[in-house]
Amino acid sequence: MLLLSFFVLAELLSQVSGSSLFKVWIYYAGNACDGTPYNTYAESDTSCTIASCFEDGNTSATGVGVASVDCTSDYKTSARDAFKSSPYIFVEAFSDPSCQTLSYAQGFFASGNCEGSPNLNSSEAAHVIAKLQPDGSATLQYYHHSTCDGSYLYATYSASVDVLGTHECDENWSKWYYVDGDDSFHPSTSSSASPSIDEDTTTDHSGGIKTSTVVGISTVYRETSSRV
Repeated sequence: MLLLSFFVLAELLSQVSGSSLFKVWIYYAGNACDGTPYNTYAESDTSCTIASCFEDGNTSATGVGVASVDCTSDYKTSARDAFKSSPYIFVEAFSDPSCQTLSYAQGFFASGNCEGSPNLNSSEAAHVIAKLQPDGSATLQYYHHSTCDGSYLYATYSASVDVLGTHECDENWSKWYYVDGDDSFHPSTSSSASPSIDEDTTTDHSGGIKTSTVVGISTVYRETSSRV
């Protein structure tokens, strides 16, 4: 039995060592790592160390809440597990025009409210409104102020419902996804293009969480979300 356990452990270690390892930061408002996070941020890190809930040290940029760190070979599933049944917008940014080499991946709670954004320095926009519009398009609005008042608007990024129906790498080397965690978002659209399901990232969750709908989109995003 001991010998069998040794071989099982060796096989598991072999599988992990052959996989890419990602560090996933999960950011929460308030003082506890529970409920829905406002943001997740994943990047390749072969020396990643899991960290439980700790104070977000980048207070000059965010001033909101706490964070935890997950280490995984599947950053999409890590983000899905973090957001649970809540809808979110997920962006993959790549370092090449064919979108083969990932630079980072970031998730935004699509609450339609003013949320924090931990990956910007104090000279850039620090808060975001992420939402799916009634016409089926997706938007990220960046603000210089925690109130997200219109006078502090820094930049807006969006993808049309037509773009939501594709899964192509865009001219800015990025891809977007809209994840409807509890299948509650089914906006009507006048477009003839229907968003398609990305089967590779659709997962049936247990514990009362419904099958998430993942729709791939591509957008202009890379420059404004460099992590410091």
